[in-house]
This record gives sequence, structure tokens and C-alpha cells, in this order.
Amino acid sequence: MQSRKRDTSWKLSYLVAICLRLTIVLTSTSFIHPDEHFQNTEIAIADVFNRSNRQTRTWEWDPLRISDRTIGGGPVRSIVPVWMTSHLGLHVLKLLHNIGMIVSTASLISGTLLLSIQPHQEARFLLPLVFPLTTLCSQSISKSRSSKFRRTFWFAHLMHSAITVVLFGYLHQGGLQSALEVLPPNTETLLSYKTFDIPSSLITSTQLRNVTNLRGATEETLAKTLCEIVSMDEERRIVLLAPRWALSPSLEHRFKLLFSSAIPHLDLDRLDEIFHAGRHRSGIGLYSIHQQNMKASELCH
Repeated sequence: MQSRKRDTSWKLSYLVAICLRLTIVLTSTSFIHPDEHFQNTEIAIADVFNRSNRQTRTWEWDPLRISDRTIGGGPVRSIVPVWMTSHLGLHVLKLLHNIGMIVSTASLISGTLLLSIQPHQEARFLLPLVFPLTTLCSQSISKSRSSKFRRTFWFAHLMHSAITVVLFGYLHQGGLQSALEVLPPNTETLLSYKTFDIPSSLITSTQLRNVTNLRGATEETLAKTLCEIVSMDEERRIVLLAPRWALSPSLEHRFKLLFSSAIPHLDLDRLDEIFHAGRHRSGIGLYSIHQQNMKASELCH
């Protein structure tokens, strides 16, 4: 298997060398002589990429010498400088390669730098670095002679990807989208508590006029906000979206549960609250707030 890959790499390199040679031959402005032109590429590569200090040069590459003085750096029988027929294209190739390395390195460093200075750092902000890091590591891994090391690396990478998909694709803020899909169409006021801010694109209610995001406020702030809303004379449909584990049982019993997600609503900042709440209250809940009952409760007095 390794010999087959080595043969493929060798054939590809040889094909590139042939194409480069033909390009130089067809675009050259100097005289055409097979030996000099087919030796031209190897010498130019050695000059541009510093491949060898012992490159054998034919007399064609020797500068014109008069007495003890050296005139020019081109071949004796041509007035066209050597760098115009061979070196120029290789210098462009080298420049593009260096630019590619600079862009790759800059994208890696800038991403790490910009994400690291954020005041609220979480693992999900580092996800854009997974692909470039994998690409950079895979190049060195592919050259490693240890097959065990390669297998270990790719196994760890696949496990990391699988865990990340489950964690951030299903558990982290899990059930939020499912709850919004069953939001009553006549909802006019929506409160979200201890969740991410609700994107307006996910809200399907056409009558919704007010969305209040309480984020990580205390339960006292939640109760105060509800009392301010129900104190208005206007009757309206009020719905609360909150993790069930974030509400104390005494407060949750005052609301009518419309929906409870089967998928746990994981908040990495409040793992202790989730574990203490139990399995049946690990999801996110959608609650209907009865305006008159809430107004008459002791919470609003």
C-alpha cells in the first residue's frame, strides 16, 4: 500500500516536471537546443529553491569571461538572460507558495488571537479552528512512518468530531428549536429565561409583538418581570420559554406546561443545577402564563 502511494507521488511529480519543461521550451525566447533546455530546469530549480550547492552546470550556463573579468550571468551563445527563460516562472511559483503559507499561518494565528480576547470564552468559539488544524496536522501525519501514530491521530480526531456533534448539535441549548416550533400561533408576548436570545427568524407566531430575553437573570427578576407584564390592563397571550431545571417547583406549578423537550437542555455554565433537577426536568419547557391568576398571586403583591 505504501509503495503504491509512493509510486503515485513519484508519477505526479514527474508529470509536473514534464509540464514545466514543456512550458519553458515552448515559451523560451532563446535558441532551441535540447540538451541545454532540458538541463535548464534542474539548474534553475537549484538556484531558486536552493536545492543543491553542487549542481553540475554545463558550459552554456557559464558567464562570458574576458581575461580576468566576468561579463553577465547568462549563457554564452544567447543575449537573453537566463532568469527570463527559466528563473522567472519558478520565482512566481515560489512566491505563490510563500503567500499560501503566510495566509494559512495568518488564518490560524488570527483566529486563535481574536477568539482568545473575547471576554466570554467557550469551546464552541474555537470550532472554526478544527478544520485548519486538522489540515495542517494531516500533512505531517501523512509523512509519519508510524502507522500506529496515524491511526491514533485519526481515531482521536473522529472521536472529537463525534462528541462535538452530539454536545453542540443536540445537547447544548437542546430542545430550543423544537419548543419554538410548537409555540401557540396567538402568542403576543414571549419571555425567554436562561436560554440564548431567541432569533426572530425562528418565531412563527404572526401576532407576537414583544420578545423579552432575560438570559441568566435570577428567579426574582423573572417573577418581577412577569408581574410588570400582567399588571397591564390589556389582555394578552403570554408564554414563557425556560429550562425546567431553572425554575423552582413552587414557581413552575403556577404555570401551565405546554411542551417539555425529551432532549436535555444542557447549559455548560449550570451543570450542577441540571444534575440536581433530575432526568424528568432536564429538558426545556414552554409555559402558558394565565394573566389574572398571576396578577392575583402573592408574587405580585
